Amino acid sequence: NPSNGEFNINLTAANSGNANLVVRNVVGQTIINKTIAVNGQTKETISLTDYSKGIYFLTVNNSTVKLIVE
Repeated sequence: NPSNGEFNINLTAANSGNANLVVRNVVGQTIINKTIAVNGQTKETISLTDYSKGIYFLTVNNSTVKLIVE
């Protein structure tokens, strides 16, 4: 991070379940919202290449990180 817009997310679950993945822009608009089935180790790729350069926020369940697209 920063990136050209491709982000890999590694999810781990002790038990199988779902993870809610939400990407919001700097003004709080949701641009990606998906539920991912997690079983052990799961890798998910999200692409922000079709969006403007800037700062985005990725929330997985209740944890949020900042993503920077150059």
